[in-house]
Amino acid sequence: MNSESAASGEIFSQSSVDSLKMHSEVVRLSAELKALRGLLASQRSSEHELEQLRQSLFEAKYDSKQTEISQDKSTTDLASIGVLLENAIARITDRGDGTEDGDALSEIMSFDVSEGLRLGSNLVKCGLRRGLFVVNSAFEFRPEYNQRPIALAKEAAAAGYFVVFVAWQWDRLEKLRHRGRIFGGSVLEIGRFDLDLLEQTVREARIEDEGAYLLTLPSKDFVEFIPVAQSLGFKVIYDIMDEWEEFSEVGQAIWWHEDLELRAIQSSDRVTAVSDVLVAKFSRLRTDIVCVPNGLRAMSHREHFVSNRNHSLNGNIVVGYFGHLTDAWFDWPAILDLAARNPGIELNLVGYGEPEWVADRIQHLPNIKLKGFIPAEKLAEVASTWHIAFIPFVDGPLVRAVDPIKIYEYLYFGLPVIASGMPHLATYPETFVLDSLRDGGPLINELFKRLCAGELDYAAMARFTSASLWRERFVALVAPK
Repeated sequence: MNSESAASGEIFSQSSVDSLKMHSEVVRLSAELKALRGLLASQRSSEHELEQLRQSLFEAKYDSKQTEISQDKSTTDLASIGVLLENAIARITDRGDGTEDGDALSEIMSFDVSEGLRLGSNLVKCGLRRGLFVVNSAFEFRPEYNQRPIALAKEAAAAGYFVVFVAWQWDRLEKLRHRGRIFGGSVLEIGRFDLDLLEQTVREARIEDEGAYLLTLPSKDFVEFIPVAQSLGFKVIYDIMDEWEEFSEVGQAIWWHEDLELRAIQSSDRVTAVSDVLVAKFSRLRTDIVCVPNGLRAMSHREHFVSNRNHSLNGNIVVGYFGHLTDAWFDWPAILDLAARNPGIELNLVGYGEPEWVADRIQHLPNIKLKGFIPAEKLAEVASTWHIAFIPFVDGPLVRAVDPIKIYEYLYFGLPVIASGMPHLATYPETFVLDSLRDGGPLINELFKRLCAGELDYAAMARFTSASLWRERFVALVAPK
Protein backbone atom coordinates (compact mmCIF):
# COMPACT_ATOMS: atom_id res chain seq x y z
CA MET A 1 0.00 0.00 0.00
CA ASN A 2 1.63 3.39 -1.01
CA SER A 3 1.69 6.52 1.14
CA GLU A 4 -1.23 8.10 -0.71
CA SER A 5 -3.51 5.08 -0.14
CA ALA A 6 -2.37 5.01 3.48
CA ALA A 7 -3.78 8.48 4.10
CA SER A 8 -6.05 8.67 7.09
CA GLY A 9 -9.32 9.32 5.30
CA GLU A 10 -8.94 6.71 2.58
CA ILE A 11 -9.46 3.63 4.72
CA PHE A 12 -11.48 4.67 7.72
CA SER A 13 -11.21 7.17 10.54
CA GLN A 14 -8.32 6.87 13.01
CA SER A 15 -10.79 6.81 15.89
CA SER A 16 -12.32 3.67 14.38
CA VAL A 17 -8.89 2.05 14.21
CA ASP A 18 -8.18 2.88 17.84
CA SER A 19 -11.58 1.69 19.03
CA LEU A 20 -11.49 -1.52 17.03
CA LYS A 21 -7.99 -2.36 18.23
CA MET A 22 -8.95 -1.86 21.87
CA HIS A 23 -12.19 -3.80 21.35
CA SER A 24 -10.39 -6.70 19.69
CA GLU A 25 -7.84 -6.94 22.50
CA VAL A 26 -10.69 -7.13 25.02
CA VAL A 27 -12.33 -9.88 22.99
CA ARG A 28 -9.10 -11.85 22.84
CA LEU A 29 -8.32 -11.57 26.54
CA SER A 30 -11.92 -12.31 27.53
CA ALA A 31 -11.82 -15.45 25.44
CA GLU A 32 -8.53 -16.50 27.03
CA LEU A 33 -9.97 -15.98 30.50
CA LYS A 34 -13.01 -18.08 29.65
CA ALA A 35 -10.86 -20.83 28.18
CA LEU A 36 -8.64 -20.79 31.26
CA ARG A 37 -11.62 -21.19 33.58
CA GLY A 38 -12.67 -24.24 31.60
CA LEU A 39 -9.20 -25.73 31.85
CA LEU A 40 -9.01 -25.05 35.56
CA ALA A 41 -12.40 -26.69 36.11
CA SER A 42 -11.23 -29.81 34.32
CA GLN A 43 -7.85 -29.79 36.14
CA ARG A 44 -5.91 -29.76 32.89
CA SER A 45 -2.55 -27.96 33.05
CA SER A 46 -3.93 -25.26 35.32
CA GLU A 47 -0.64 -23.85 36.54
CA HIS A 48 0.87 -23.76 33.06
CA GLU A 49 -2.19 -22.07 31.59
CA LEU A 50 -2.28 -19.52 34.39
CA GLU A 51 1.31 -18.59 33.71
CA GLN A 52 0.53 -18.22 30.03
CA LEU A 53 -2.36 -15.91 30.83
CA ARG A 54 -0.22 -13.80 33.18
CA GLN A 55 2.36 -13.48 30.42
CA SER A 56 -0.30 -12.59 27.88
CA LEU A 57 -1.76 -9.88 30.12
CA PHE A 58 1.72 -8.52 30.84
CA GLU A 59 2.56 -8.33 27.15
CA ALA A 60 -0.75 -6.67 26.37
CA LYS A 61 -0.18 -4.08 29.07
CA TYR A 62 3.35 -3.43 27.79
CA ASP A 63 2.21 -3.15 24.16
CA SER A 64 -0.57 -0.74 25.08
CA LYS A 65 2.02 1.62 26.57
CA GLN A 66 4.57 1.27 23.78
CA THR A 67 2.36 1.33 20.67
CA GLU A 68 1.97 4.70 18.97
CA ILE A 69 -0.82 5.07 16.41
CA SER A 70 0.18 7.55 13.71
CA GLN A 71 -1.75 8.88 10.71
CA ASP A 72 0.91 7.78 8.20
CA LYS A 73 1.05 4.11 9.27
CA SER A 74 -2.38 2.91 8.22
CA THR A 75 -1.13 -0.34 6.75
CA THR A 76 0.83 -1.26 9.86
CA ASP A 77 -2.11 -0.38 12.09
CA LEU A 78 -4.50 -2.39 9.96
CA ALA A 79 -2.16 -5.37 10.14
CA SER A 80 -2.06 -5.07 13.93
CA ILE A 81 -5.83 -5.00 14.03
CA GLY A 82 -5.91 -8.02 11.77
CA VAL A 83 -3.68 -10.01 14.11
CA LEU A 84 -5.88 -9.17 17.05
CA LEU A 85 -9.01 -10.08 15.13
CA GLU A 86 -7.48 -13.37 14.03
CA ASN A 87 -6.98 -14.22 17.70
CA ALA A 88 -10.68 -13.62 18.27
CA ILE A 89 -11.56 -15.75 15.25
CA ALA A 90 -9.28 -18.51 16.52
CA ARG A 91 -11.48 -18.66 19.59
CA ILE A 92 -14.48 -19.23 17.35
CA THR A 93 -12.68 -22.02 15.54
CA ASP A 94 -11.11 -23.70 18.59
CA ARG A 95 -14.13 -25.05 20.43
CA GLY A 96 -12.49 -28.00 22.12
CA ASP A 97 -12.68 -26.31 25.50
CA GLY A 98 -16.46 -26.29 25.47
CA THR A 99 -16.93 -22.56 24.95
CA GLU A 100 -19.86 -21.41 22.86
CA ASP A 101 -18.97 -20.02 19.44
CA GLY A 102 -21.31 -17.10 20.15
CA ASP A 103 -19.10 -15.96 23.04
CA ALA A 104 -16.34 -14.81 20.71
CA LEU A 105 -18.89 -12.77 18.74
CA SER A 106 -20.66 -11.26 21.72
CA GLU A 107 -18.43 -8.17 21.85
CA ILE A 108 -20.15 -5.51 19.76
CA MET A 109 -19.05 -2.21 18.23
CA SER A 110 -21.32 0.18 16.36
CA PHE A 111 -20.35 1.86 13.10
CA ASP A 112 -21.96 3.83 10.38
CA VAL A 113 -22.84 1.18 7.77
CA SER A 114 -20.62 2.74 5.10
CA GLU A 115 -17.69 2.88 7.52
CA GLY A 116 -18.23 -0.73 8.57
CA LEU A 117 -18.33 -1.85 4.93
CA ARG A 118 -15.09 0.03 4.19
CA LEU A 119 -13.44 -1.60 7.19
CA GLY A 120 -14.41 -5.08 6.03
CA SER A 121 -13.39 -4.38 2.45
CA ASN A 122 -9.98 -3.08 3.46
CA LEU A 123 -9.35 -6.06 5.72
CA VAL A 124 -9.92 -8.20 2.64
CA LYS A 125 -7.85 -5.94 0.41
CA CYS A 126 -4.89 -6.13 2.81
CA GLY A 127 -5.09 -9.91 3.01
CA LEU A 128 -6.31 -10.00 6.59
CA ARG A 129 -9.57 -11.66 5.52
CA ARG A 130 -9.95 -14.23 2.78
CA GLY A 131 -12.93 -12.40 1.31
CA LEU A 132 -16.39 -11.02 1.96
CA PHE A 133 -19.15 -13.49 2.74
CA VAL A 134 -22.55 -11.91 2.17
CA VAL A 135 -25.57 -13.75 3.56
CA ASN A 136 -29.18 -12.62 3.85
CA SER A 137 -31.70 -13.63 6.47
CA ALA A 138 -35.23 -13.05 7.73
CA PHE A 139 -33.70 -12.39 11.17
CA GLU A 140 -31.22 -9.93 12.58
CA PHE A 141 -27.86 -11.36 13.58
CA ARG A 142 -27.86 -12.79 17.10
CA PRO A 143 -24.78 -14.95 17.82
CA GLU A 144 -26.63 -16.90 20.49
CA TYR A 145 -29.30 -18.00 18.00
CA ASN A 146 -29.04 -21.06 15.79
CA GLN A 147 -31.13 -20.34 12.69
CA ARG A 148 -29.44 -21.70 9.58
CA PRO A 149 -28.29 -18.34 8.09
CA ILE A 150 -26.89 -17.24 11.47
CA ALA A 151 -25.10 -20.56 11.99
CA LEU A 152 -23.56 -20.40 8.51
CA ALA A 153 -22.54 -16.76 9.03
CA LYS A 154 -20.70 -17.77 12.21
CA GLU A 155 -18.94 -20.56 10.36
CA ALA A 156 -17.93 -18.17 7.58
CA ALA A 157 -16.39 -15.88 10.20
CA ALA A 158 -14.56 -18.84 11.72
CA ALA A 159 -13.27 -19.75 8.25
CA GLY A 160 -11.65 -16.33 7.90
CA TYR A 161 -14.24 -14.31 6.00
CA PHE A 162 -15.52 -10.87 6.87
CA VAL A 163 -19.26 -11.49 6.97
CA VAL A 164 -21.84 -8.99 5.76
CA PHE A 165 -25.16 -10.13 7.24
CA VAL A 166 -28.09 -8.60 5.34
CA ALA A 167 -31.22 -8.58 7.51
CA TRP A 168 -34.73 -8.41 6.09
CA GLN A 169 -36.74 -5.17 6.33
CA TRP A 170 -40.36 -4.80 5.28
CA ASP A 171 -39.78 -1.17 4.24
CA ARG A 172 -37.21 1.60 4.53
CA LEU A 173 -38.85 2.96 7.68
CA GLU A 174 -38.32 -0.29 9.60
CA LYS A 175 -35.45 0.14 12.05
CA LEU A 176 -32.98 -2.68 12.69
CA ARG A 177 -31.55 -2.79 16.20
CA HIS A 178 -28.22 -4.19 15.03
CA ARG A 179 -27.73 -2.32 11.75
CA GLY A 180 -24.13 -1.08 11.58
CA ARG A 181 -22.95 -3.30 14.43
CA ILE A 182 -19.84 -5.45 14.07
CA PHE A 183 -19.86 -8.58 16.19
CA GLY A 184 -16.47 -9.77 17.41
CA GLY A 185 -14.76 -7.80 14.67
CA SER A 186 -16.07 -10.32 12.12
CA VAL A 187 -19.79 -9.97 11.33
CA LEU A 188 -21.32 -6.68 10.18
CA GLU A 189 -25.10 -6.39 9.99
CA ILE A 190 -26.64 -4.22 7.31
CA GLY A 191 -30.22 -3.93 6.08
CA ARG A 192 -32.00 -5.03 2.93
CA PHE A 193 -31.90 -1.47 1.59
CA ASP A 194 -28.12 -1.19 2.00
CA LEU A 195 -27.34 -3.51 -0.93
CA ASP A 196 -26.54 -0.58 -3.27
CA LEU A 197 -24.05 0.74 -0.71
CA LEU A 198 -22.51 -2.72 -0.42
CA GLU A 199 -22.01 -2.89 -4.21
CA GLN A 200 -20.53 0.61 -4.32
CA THR A 201 -18.09 -0.11 -1.49
CA VAL A 202 -16.86 -3.38 -3.01
CA ARG A 203 -16.30 -1.73 -6.39
CA GLU A 204 -14.42 1.19 -4.86
CA ALA A 205 -12.24 -1.18 -2.83
CA ARG A 206 -11.53 -3.28 -5.94
CA ILE A 207 -11.87 -6.60 -4.16
CA GLU A 208 -13.80 -8.36 -6.90
CA ASP A 209 -13.33 -12.15 -7.04
CA GLU A 210 -12.83 -12.12 -3.28
CA GLY A 211 -16.15 -13.30 -1.92
CA ALA A 212 -19.38 -15.24 -1.92
CA TYR A 213 -23.07 -14.39 -1.82
CA LEU A 214 -25.26 -16.86 0.08
CA LEU A 215 -28.92 -16.41 -0.81
CA THR A 216 -31.22 -17.97 1.78
CA LEU A 217 -34.33 -15.83 1.30
CA PRO A 218 -35.47 -15.69 -2.36
CA SER A 219 -37.26 -12.36 -2.14
CA LYS A 220 -37.24 -9.83 -4.99
CA ASP A 221 -34.36 -7.61 -3.81
CA PHE A 222 -32.17 -10.51 -2.79
CA VAL A 223 -32.72 -12.43 -6.04
CA GLU A 224 -32.08 -9.32 -8.12
CA PHE A 225 -28.74 -8.94 -6.33
CA ILE A 226 -27.53 -12.23 -7.88
CA PRO A 227 -26.26 -10.70 -11.17
CA VAL A 228 -24.75 -7.81 -9.22
CA ALA A 229 -22.82 -10.24 -7.00
CA GLN A 230 -21.69 -12.21 -10.05
CA SER A 231 -20.52 -9.01 -11.74
CA LEU A 232 -18.33 -8.48 -8.66
CA GLY A 233 -16.86 -11.93 -9.16
CA PHE A 234 -18.63 -13.37 -6.14
CA LYS A 235 -19.67 -17.02 -6.13
CA VAL A 236 -23.45 -17.16 -5.69
CA ILE A 237 -24.95 -19.99 -3.67
CA TYR A 238 -28.70 -20.39 -3.36
CA ASP A 239 -29.47 -22.43 -0.26
CA ILE A 240 -33.05 -23.78 -0.33
CA MET A 241 -33.60 -23.85 3.40
CA ASP A 242 -37.39 -24.20 3.46
CA GLU A 243 -40.40 -25.18 1.36
CA TRP A 244 -41.18 -21.54 0.63
CA GLU A 245 -44.17 -22.26 -1.58
CA GLU A 246 -45.92 -24.07 1.26
CA PHE A 247 -44.92 -21.40 3.78
CA SER A 248 -46.52 -18.86 1.46
CA GLU A 249 -49.73 -20.93 1.41
CA VAL A 250 -50.03 -20.68 5.22
CA GLY A 251 -49.22 -16.95 5.24
CA GLN A 252 -45.68 -17.30 6.57
CA ALA A 253 -43.75 -16.06 3.48
CA ILE A 254 -45.97 -13.54 1.73
CA TRP A 255 -42.97 -12.15 -0.20
CA TRP A 256 -42.50 -15.45 -2.09
CA HIS A 257 -43.16 -15.71 -5.82
CA GLU A 258 -42.50 -18.82 -7.87
CA ASP A 259 -40.72 -16.99 -10.69
CA LEU A 260 -38.24 -15.47 -8.21
CA GLU A 261 -37.29 -18.81 -6.73
CA LEU A 262 -36.97 -20.43 -10.15
CA ARG A 263 -34.72 -17.58 -11.25
CA ALA A 264 -32.56 -18.05 -8.14
CA ILE A 265 -32.17 -21.77 -8.84
CA GLN A 266 -31.32 -21.30 -12.50
CA SER A 267 -28.94 -18.35 -12.18
CA SER A 268 -26.91 -19.26 -9.06
CA ASP A 269 -23.46 -20.80 -9.41
CA ARG A 270 -24.29 -23.47 -6.85
CA VAL A 271 -27.56 -24.68 -5.32
CA THR A 272 -27.95 -26.58 -2.06
CA ALA A 273 -31.05 -27.77 -0.22
CA VAL A 274 -31.77 -28.70 3.36
CA SER A 275 -33.52 -31.97 2.50
CA ASP A 276 -33.74 -34.61 -0.21
CA VAL A 277 -37.41 -33.68 -0.65
CA LEU A 278 -36.39 -30.19 -1.81
CA VAL A 279 -33.61 -31.60 -3.99
CA ALA A 280 -36.18 -33.81 -5.73
CA LYS A 281 -38.69 -30.98 -6.11
CA PHE A 282 -36.32 -28.86 -8.17
CA SER A 283 -34.41 -31.63 -9.94
CA ARG A 284 -36.28 -30.81 -13.15
CA LEU A 285 -34.42 -27.48 -13.19
CA ARG A 286 -30.98 -28.67 -12.11
CA THR A 287 -29.43 -32.07 -11.57
CA ASP A 288 -26.52 -30.79 -9.47
CA ILE A 289 -28.43 -29.64 -6.36
CA VAL A 290 -26.64 -30.91 -3.25
CA CYS A 291 -28.39 -31.85 -0.01
CA VAL A 292 -26.79 -30.07 2.97
CA PRO A 293 -28.87 -30.84 6.10
CA ASN A 294 -29.09 -28.63 9.15
CA GLY A 295 -26.52 -29.05 11.88
CA LEU A 296 -25.52 -28.83 15.49
CA ARG A 297 -24.28 -25.66 17.12
CA ALA A 298 -21.05 -25.74 19.07
CA MET A 299 -22.10 -26.97 22.50
CA SER A 300 -20.34 -27.48 25.79
CA HIS A 301 -19.29 -30.97 26.84
CA ARG A 302 -21.28 -30.28 29.99
CA GLU A 303 -24.45 -30.37 27.85
CA HIS A 304 -23.67 -33.76 26.35
CA PHE A 305 -26.05 -36.57 27.35
CA VAL A 306 -27.60 -34.59 30.20
CA SER A 307 -31.05 -36.16 29.83
CA ASN A 308 -32.75 -37.90 32.73
CA ARG A 309 -32.19 -41.67 32.72
CA ASN A 310 -34.04 -42.31 35.97
CA HIS A 311 -37.58 -42.02 37.25
CA SER A 312 -38.77 -38.46 37.88
CA LEU A 313 -39.71 -37.32 41.38
CA ASN A 314 -43.44 -37.38 40.62
CA GLY A 315 -43.22 -40.72 38.80
CA ASN A 316 -44.23 -39.28 35.42
CA ILE A 317 -42.48 -39.90 32.11
CA VAL A 318 -41.35 -36.44 30.99
CA VAL A 319 -41.47 -35.75 27.25
CA GLY A 320 -40.24 -32.40 25.96
CA TYR A 321 -40.29 -30.10 22.94
CA PHE A 322 -38.73 -26.75 22.16
CA GLY A 323 -39.47 -24.52 19.19
CA HIS A 324 -42.34 -22.74 17.45
CA LEU A 325 -45.82 -23.78 18.60
CA THR A 326 -47.97 -22.45 15.76
CA ASP A 327 -50.86 -24.69 14.74
CA ALA A 328 -49.78 -24.17 11.11
CA TRP A 329 -47.57 -27.22 11.65
CA PHE A 330 -47.54 -28.13 15.37
CA ASP A 331 -50.12 -30.92 15.82
CA TRP A 332 -52.03 -29.54 18.80
CA PRO A 333 -55.06 -31.87 18.49
CA ALA A 334 -52.79 -34.92 18.64
CA ILE A 335 -50.88 -33.59 21.65
CA LEU A 336 -54.04 -32.72 23.57
CA ASP A 337 -55.40 -36.20 22.86
CA LEU A 338 -52.11 -37.83 23.91
CA ALA A 339 -52.16 -35.93 27.21
CA ALA A 340 -55.80 -36.77 27.89
CA ARG A 341 -55.23 -40.49 27.29
CA ASN A 342 -51.96 -40.72 29.28
CA PRO A 343 -52.07 -38.80 32.58
CA GLY A 344 -48.75 -40.40 33.59
CA ILE A 345 -46.95 -38.74 30.66
CA GLU A 346 -45.94 -35.13 31.32
CA LEU A 347 -45.50 -32.93 28.25
CA ASN A 348 -43.08 -29.99 28.62
CA LEU A 349 -43.46 -27.46 25.81
CA VAL A 350 -40.75 -24.80 25.51
CA GLY A 351 -41.34 -22.12 22.91
CA TYR A 352 -43.68 -19.45 21.62
CA GLY A 353 -46.52 -18.86 19.18
CA GLU A 354 -49.16 -21.20 20.60
CA PRO A 355 -52.69 -20.32 19.38
CA GLU A 356 -55.07 -18.60 21.80
CA TRP A 357 -57.53 -21.49 21.90
CA VAL A 358 -54.89 -23.78 23.44
CA ALA A 359 -54.92 -21.92 26.77
CA ASP A 360 -58.52 -22.93 27.44
CA ARG A 361 -57.97 -26.56 26.47
CA ILE A 362 -54.90 -27.20 28.62
CA GLN A 363 -56.57 -25.87 31.79
CA HIS A 364 -58.07 -29.33 32.14
CA LEU A 365 -54.80 -31.12 31.31
CA PRO A 366 -52.36 -30.63 34.19
CA ASN A 367 -49.80 -32.88 32.49
CA ILE A 368 -49.17 -30.26 29.76
CA LYS A 369 -46.67 -27.63 30.92
CA LEU A 370 -46.17 -24.50 28.79
CA LYS A 371 -42.69 -23.22 29.70
CA GLY A 372 -42.52 -20.20 27.40
CA PHE A 373 -39.39 -19.05 25.58
CA ILE A 374 -36.08 -20.19 27.08
CA PRO A 375 -32.66 -19.00 25.77
CA ALA A 376 -30.49 -21.57 24.00
CA GLU A 377 -27.91 -21.62 26.79
CA LYS A 378 -30.60 -22.77 29.24
CA LEU A 379 -32.01 -25.60 27.11
CA ALA A 380 -29.61 -28.23 28.45
CA GLU A 381 -30.72 -27.46 31.99
CA VAL A 382 -34.36 -27.94 30.97
CA ALA A 383 -33.60 -31.08 28.94
CA SER A 384 -31.86 -32.63 31.93
CA THR A 385 -35.33 -33.24 33.42
CA TRP A 386 -36.67 -34.90 30.26
CA HIS A 387 -36.65 -38.60 29.40
CA ILE A 388 -37.76 -38.34 25.75
CA ALA A 389 -38.11 -35.55 23.17
CA PHE A 390 -40.76 -35.23 20.50
CA ILE A 391 -41.54 -33.30 17.31
CA PRO A 392 -45.32 -33.50 16.75
CA PHE A 393 -45.77 -31.95 13.33
CA VAL A 394 -48.74 -32.18 10.99
CA ASP A 395 -47.98 -34.27 7.90
CA GLY A 396 -47.87 -32.35 4.64
CA PRO A 397 -45.55 -30.94 1.96
CA LEU A 398 -44.27 -28.15 4.23
CA VAL A 399 -43.27 -30.48 7.07
CA ARG A 400 -41.91 -33.26 4.86
CA ALA A 401 -39.32 -30.83 3.47
CA VAL A 402 -38.09 -29.88 6.95
CA ASP A 403 -34.86 -31.02 8.57
CA PRO A 404 -35.48 -29.69 12.10
CA ILE A 405 -32.44 -28.21 13.82
CA LYS A 406 -33.86 -29.23 17.19
CA ILE A 407 -33.37 -32.95 16.54
CA TYR A 408 -29.59 -32.54 16.50
CA GLU A 409 -29.74 -30.87 19.90
CA TYR A 410 -32.16 -33.48 21.26
CA LEU A 411 -29.76 -36.28 20.32
CA TYR A 412 -26.77 -34.37 21.72
CA PHE A 413 -28.63 -34.07 25.01
CA GLY A 414 -29.09 -37.87 24.92
CA LEU A 415 -32.84 -37.83 24.26
CA PRO A 416 -34.53 -40.48 22.12
CA VAL A 417 -36.95 -38.77 19.73
CA ILE A 418 -40.50 -39.47 18.57
CA ALA A 419 -41.69 -37.48 15.56
CA SER A 420 -44.59 -37.23 13.14
CA GLY A 421 -44.88 -35.78 9.65
CA MET A 422 -41.21 -36.31 8.70
CA PRO A 423 -40.58 -39.89 7.51
CA HIS A 424 -36.90 -39.26 6.70
CA LEU A 425 -36.10 -38.77 10.41
CA ALA A 426 -36.54 -42.51 10.93
CA THR A 427 -32.99 -42.94 9.59
CA TYR A 428 -31.58 -40.93 12.53
CA PRO A 429 -30.40 -42.91 15.59
CA GLU A 430 -32.92 -43.56 18.36
CA THR A 431 -35.54 -41.62 16.37
CA PHE A 432 -39.01 -43.03 15.71
CA VAL A 433 -41.65 -41.68 13.33
CA LEU A 434 -45.39 -42.18 13.83
CA ASP A 435 -48.29 -41.15 11.67
CA SER A 436 -49.58 -39.17 14.64
CA LEU A 437 -48.45 -38.58 18.23
CA ARG A 438 -52.06 -39.17 19.24
CA ASP A 439 -51.19 -42.88 19.49
CA GLY A 440 -47.71 -42.32 20.95
CA GLY A 441 -48.44 -43.57 24.47
CA PRO A 442 -47.28 -47.20 24.01
CA LEU A 443 -44.07 -46.14 22.23
CA ILE A 444 -43.28 -43.59 24.95
CA ASN A 445 -43.67 -46.26 27.62
CA GLU A 446 -41.52 -48.72 25.66
CA LEU A 447 -38.76 -46.14 25.16
CA PHE A 448 -38.84 -45.24 28.83
CA LYS A 449 -38.30 -48.89 29.79
CA ARG A 450 -35.35 -49.16 27.40
CA LEU A 451 -33.92 -45.93 28.75
CA CYS A 452 -34.09 -47.05 32.38
CA ALA A 453 -32.57 -50.43 31.41
CA GLY A 454 -29.61 -48.70 29.70
CA GLU A 455 -30.51 -50.15 26.30
CA LEU A 456 -30.42 -46.96 24.19
CA ASP A 457 -27.61 -46.73 21.62
CA TYR A 458 -25.82 -43.65 22.93
CA ALA A 459 -22.73 -44.48 20.87
CA ALA A 460 -24.74 -44.14 17.65
CA MET A 461 -26.21 -40.86 18.88
CA ALA A 462 -22.71 -39.54 19.62
CA ARG A 463 -21.37 -40.57 16.21
CA PHE A 464 -24.32 -38.93 14.47
CA THR A 465 -24.05 -35.59 16.27
CA SER A 466 -20.26 -35.39 16.00
CA ALA A 467 -20.61 -35.72 12.21
CA SER A 468 -23.36 -33.07 12.07
CA LEU A 469 -21.58 -29.93 13.26
CA TRP A 470 -22.24 -26.69 11.42
CA ARG A 471 -18.58 -26.43 10.42
CA GLU A 472 -18.97 -29.60 8.32
CA ARG A 473 -22.18 -28.24 6.83
CA PHE A 474 -20.42 -25.00 5.87
CA VAL A 475 -17.64 -26.88 4.08
CA ALA A 476 -20.22 -28.86 2.13
CA LEU A 477 -22.13 -25.69 1.30
CA VAL A 478 -19.21 -23.78 -0.23
CA ALA A 479 -17.45 -26.80 -1.80
CA PRO A 480 -16.72 -26.44 -5.52
CA LYS A 481 -18.84 -28.37 -7.99
